[in-house]
Amino acid sequence: PFPTPPLKFVNIASVAMLGAGKKSSGSTTIRQFRSGDPMDEKESNRTWECLKNAIHQIHQHNASSLSFEELYRNAYNLVLHKYGELLYNGVQGVVADHLTSVAQKCVDCPKERLLEELKKQWDDHKTTMVMIRDILMYMDRNFVTQYKKVPVYELGLMIFRDKVSGHTWVRSNLLTLMLDNIAAERRKEQVDKILLKHTVNMLVELGVQGRNVYQECFEEHFLEHTKRFYQDESKQYISQNTCSEYLKKAETRICEEKARVDSYLHESTMDKIQALCDEQWILVHYKTLISMDNSGCAWMFEHDKIEDLQRMYRLFNRVPQTLKDVQRVMMDCMCEAGRDVLNDPEKVKDPVSFITAILNLKQKYDQFVKESFKENKDFQLALKQAFESFLNKDTRTAQYLSLYVDDLFRRGLKGSTDVDQDN
Repeated sequence: PFPTPPLKFVNIASVAMLGAGKKSSGSTTIRQFRSGDPMDEKESNRTWECLKNAIHQIHQHNASSLSFEELYRNAYNLVLHKYGELLYNGVQGVVADHLTSVAQKCVDCPKERLLEELKKQWDDHKTTMVMIRDILMYMDRNFVTQYKKVPVYELGLMIFRDKVSGHTWVRSNLLTLMLDNIAAERRKEQVDKILLKHTVNMLVELGVQGRNVYQECFEEHFLEHTKRFYQDESKQYISQNTCSEYLKKAETRICEEKARVDSYLHESTMDKIQALCDEQWILVHYKTLISMDNSGCAWMFEHDKIEDLQRMYRLFNRVPQTLKDVQRVMMDCMCEAGRDVLNDPEKVKDPVSFITAILNLKQKYDQFVKESFKENKDFQLALKQAFESFLNKDTRTAQYLSLYVDDLFRRGLKGSTDVDQDN
């Protein structure tokens, strides 16, 4: 009924020896099995009991005493004689019973040791499921495929997910411990990142057959917890600090969350946590930051805070629509400074002083655009519009500019700066 090509497998004793750090004696070539006499129900049950006992031995770490060839042959014969359902359901039941006891071990361990216990049990479960899968390889390739069952190894993951990681107590406390560790790390405390990474990997690997366990059991809760944390922290921080100090804190927190994903969370969390940080640290508070008295955006322009404006641009650029308000403030500040020049009675008396002040103002804001805003095209355009706006409101500008140029020529361009000549 099923083809039986000769196969080559590693025997269980070799696997066990490798697990103990010993060298394997090599692989065993499994000869083609013959069906022999028909198998009755009594014989099928006896054969299953033999396999069941072997799985128990595997769970008890006694695999080195087992014969892979005999176990493979028994599983093969059951499938061959139409007892695949008996074998499949039996394995499912034995693994489920074993993992029920594993879940109890996790429940009985001290809560603070749960992640360590889960690591131990998860690693052990994966090793034993590889051995069981190898014994049942013929069933996997034939009965499982023909009847569209879940492959044995994946079945083991699903049972672990239901019985162990999905156990009400385990699931709740696993999440609590992970969130507590992350909260501790945000307080600059040391945490076991390797253990957290292992736990995350376990949740990701359990995501078989259309389930996203990492997202269901951790990520959704982590993002909600993080949102509440940064809502409170950013609100408190902006009420107690200057704009510059807030921007530094925001930048630090955003970098920390990126490093956390790189270190031990799954890469699928990166875009979500970065978007959350952008919302809570930037989008929610950007208007307040820009308009803060004695430290906001206008104050930065007035006091030549190139580095602070650079940090503001770097952060606000993560949420591009916020830059429009920075451009507006820049234009307002330049126009106001320009009006101060136009209305300065001392400067309007002297065309050279007047134009020099205008050029110095232009140079100052050119520097902002170049160094703080990285020559962003929108900022360049905003600067041009602001410059033209206040100049075109005063008819003296064109006349004074011609007098200024005339003065330069009369002096033979002596003493003029490169900026003067370029402009």
